[in-house]
Amino acid sequence: MIQKAKLKAGSLGVRESVAICIGGMVGIAVFVLSPTTVMLAGPAAILVWILAGVLMYIIALNFIELATAFPKAGGIYVYPYETFGRRKGPRTFFSFLTGWLYWFTFGVIAQTVGAIYLAQLIATFIPGFEAYTVPVAVLFIVFVWAINCLGIRLTGITNTILTSILIALMICYIAVGIFNVDLTHYTPFISGQMGLGGGLLSITIAWLGYTAWIALTSIAEEVKEPQRTIPKAISIAFPITAVFYFLILFVTFGAAPWTDFTPQNTFAFYAPLSYAATKFSAPWLIPVISLAAIIAILTTMTVLFLDSSRVLLAMGRTGIFPRPFAYIHRRFNTPIVSLTFLLIISIGVAMFPQFVSFLIQMGGGSFGIICIICSLSVIFLHRYRGDVKPSFRVPGGVVLPIVAIIIIAVAMTQYEGIVYYLTLGWIAVGCIYYTIRHIVNSRK
Repeated sequence: MIQKAKLKAGSLGVRESVAICIGGMVGIAVFVLSPTTVMLAGPAAILVWILAGVLMYIIALNFIELATAFPKAGGIYVYPYETFGRRKGPRTFFSFLTGWLYWFTFGVIAQTVGAIYLAQLIATFIPGFEAYTVPVAVLFIVFVWAINCLGIRLTGITNTILTSILIALMICYIAVGIFNVDLTHYTPFISGQMGLGGGLLSITIAWLGYTAWIALTSIAEEVKEPQRTIPKAISIAFPITAVFYFLILFVTFGAAPWTDFTPQNTFAFYAPLSYAATKFSAPWLIPVISLAAIIAILTTMTVLFLDSSRVLLAMGRTGIFPRPFAYIHRRFNTPIVSLTFLLIISIGVAMFPQFVSFLIQMGGGSFGIICIICSLSVIFLHRYRGDVKPSFRVPGGVVLPIVAIIIIAVAMTQYEGIVYYLTLGWIAVGCIYYTIRHIVNSRK
């Protein structure tokens, strides 16, 4: 049933690639993270999301150059190995580190958070449903796994259809809500529980809403003309997503005071857009926006499951993970072992929903480290790989990667102490595994 083979090249064109980026970005974050940002920064959160998008696009430009230089499955896992100098040891270790952080952050944490949130969202409308949130979350994870197992072409088509429906529903929400915004809810503009400091912290939360574009770099091997398609798709997706975020949040936070969007108000905190819709005198809009939330989160989960499985596949190809991770299903042409591994771990983590808030924070810290390593990869690409001529070069040469590293480093100073402990703890587990695997491989 399965074989070790290459993935099918040229399966995704520009349209599907743009849909993957937008569908992945306009997903979990705007429904899950936006209440936290307005709670911290007040109405100024709407600008925080725009600024976060600009900063994330600067980071994305570095990944685009790497993806056009090395259009291979696994993206972020491949880049350090190809660029980190001439010594194999550092190249192998930093390659492993990015892959280790990435598959757990986006392949497990994102799946678990998204699935549990969907279950909690349903529970806000069905009394007594709270007792079934875990099994329902597991069903969502299994659904996303099944879609990914059936082939990237089907995944791309499914994602394009869901993204189109999502955009239509969100336009409907914006069109109705824009005429119901009360501008008094925007004064004072900078407020919240932390004021200006909350704005800075909110940037590190909001930019997680712009991370799903990275999936396109991880599946570059399956993209049609990746040197042209990847830069174009990401550059189209970012401004569309940023405008959508601004309009959605302008309507949402203009419907009620920011003080409503706190954990004390469960409905507003877990279903902010549905809560805002109750203020619009349009009761039919509530089920519409609830459907949009379900579609948005499912598209993000689908994209990140797809993405993370390719990272595991790449790790299996190099032997840092067991070889079966590189096996590809003969009929569906998908990394079935890697996908199933993510399914099992995600279900295991979903059994402990009480730790979701800690996982979210850990994901932010891990993503920061991944971005720093990949920004360094661009610098080392210019330094050591003169033989590689990517079709896209970041403006200013190595200046932009350095700027990206500074942005990430400053943002990471805003995290709580537990973020560092959790992230370093997972890195320590990875180092133990890496050492054992290295010893085992050296004896073969």
